[in-house]
Amino acid sequence: MKKFLIAIPVFMLSQLLNGQLATRIDQVYQDWSLINPSAINATNKSQVSMFYNRLFTGVKGSPTNLMASATFPNPDKRVGLGFNLAQEKIGFSTLFNGYVSYAYTLPISKKSRMHAAASLGLLSQRFNPNAIDVINQDDPYYLSLQQGKPANRFDFRVSASYQLSGFIFGVSSGRLAKPRFDFDYYNYTAQYSLANLTNAFASAKIKLNKDITIQPLFTANFFNFKDPLVQFGTNVYMRDAIWIGVHSAGNKNLSIQIGGNIKNTIKVGYSYSMPFAASSKLLGSGHEFYTAIQLGRTSELVSDMGYESITLIGDENDTTGTANNNGSDGQKKSGENNQGSGTNVISVESIKLRNDTIVIGSFEEIKFLKSGYDTSKILLKSLEQIYPPNGYYVTIGVFKNEANANKHIKNMYVKGTTSYKFFMPENQYYYVYIFRSDTPEEADVIKWQEQPEILDIWTKRIYRK
Repeated sequence: MKKFLIAIPVFMLSQLLNGQLATRIDQVYQDWSLINPSAINATNKSQVSMFYNRLFTGVKGSPTNLMASATFPNPDKRVGLGFNLAQEKIGFSTLFNGYVSYAYTLPISKKSRMHAAASLGLLSQRFNPNAIDVINQDDPYYLSLQQGKPANRFDFRVSASYQLSGFIFGVSSGRLAKPRFDFDYYNYTAQYSLANLTNAFASAKIKLNKDITIQPLFTANFFNFKDPLVQFGTNVYMRDAIWIGVHSAGNKNLSIQIGGNIKNTIKVGYSYSMPFAASSKLLGSGHEFYTAIQLGRTSELVSDMGYESITLIGDENDTTGTANNNGSDGQKKSGENNQGSGTNVISVESIKLRNDTIVIGSFEEIKFLKSGYDTSKILLKSLEQIYPPNGYYVTIGVFKNEANANKHIKNMYVKGTTSYKFFMPENQYYYVYIFRSDTPEEADVIKWQEQPEILDIWTKRIYRK
């Protein structure tokens, strides 16, 4: 009987990877939507990310993966969209997979949310006979692959995740239509079955102090509900700018991972995996590169108008204090606000009753306005392009366009959270913050204890002599 030889290690890899759909991504925690599309809404920032890895470099034809995703959450409407593309090469097989996901979020409490998503994609499996080491060009197995057509299948996925402050847990399951496809030549058959991939993940971020955060995480992939590929490990974040981690990467591999943020917009990461078992040492090491660009939140443009700021006061009997126009932290008693010319002094309740348009020029003014006012009647005064006062700002957003920062402030106002903005001349960006303090300890109390429902939150220090 005529035979041809396919490199034996390639078959070993097929068993280790448990099927083409169970691609191993070591830094998947950077974008959980790769394995669980419901995690699109776990953050309120849009992001484009890309992963490239090559596993088991000691073997010819070892897996090479390229994955890209784009996620667009819209927290105001509790929905999100995601797009994923992937290419995996292993041996003489090349797999293309792309799908689109729609996610929806259901708030459970002030600190917890449930996310769900449905995804529809297309998978295409192709074979390259030229990648096969063959003894005889007329071998029927070899010819069957040459004459076989690419296999195309629809890919259906459902996913759900639960989020509580810094903890998140999710499960996802996908099913191919007509999972089995054959390549026939006379009485020879090459069979492939890509039926189901189910996965689960869990992760938490734990703040040790103002500079150090740890993140334990766990993932498990099941091909056809068996043969789990389990990965787990811990990352250490330093000032939310640099991280390093040690992980069990599955298939008896250990990975070392390192990465960092560039101006809170660009992320880069690298993972090096090493086999530690005798059977896997023959396969060689692995390398994975990751990069992502955070796009900020998508939002409508809201025009700013150059009105003079209106000072707010309470009722005549209210002596709790008011806001002033210069944005300082000090407060005045209500009687003091009647002094000065050129500023309209209007009762807050009178404004609400008349539904007047009002211009806000400081953090204290929007805080004193309190909730319940029509945001279409609120106009935020344009900032002078100068440095803000020194201090520690608990920040929840950064925008190139001031109009987008204004929109974010209004969105937070509707949710009952007071926020305002400041401008950084050094990078020409507008930052939205919810609290300012002279000490980092006080800022961290707000960041980690009183605002757990805000996921993208950090402390920015401003210091100028």
